[in-house]
Amino acid sequence: MQISVKMMGVLKDKTPPNDSLELPDGATIDHALAALDVPRKLVQIVSINGDLIRDFERVLEENDELTLLAPVAGG
Repeated sequence: MQISVKMMGVLKDKTPPNDSLELPDGATIDHALAALDVPRKLVQIVSINGDLIRDFERVLEENDELTLLAPVAGG
C-alpha cells in the first residue's frame, strides 16, 4: 500500500521522495517510523488524515496521509 507522509520540524529532512511511502498491507505507524528511520522518541504529534493519533499500533490504510511532528523546544 502507499501512503503520503508529511514531516515537520527537525524530521523534515527524513521526508521520503515524492512525500510517498510504500508499506505492506497491515502496516502500523510504528512500521512507518521504522521505514523512515525515525525513532518514536523523536515524534511528539502524529496525525492521520488530520486526526490526532496516540496509538502507534494503529493500522494504516491505502492513501492515508501520515503527519509527524517532532517536539518543539524554545527559550
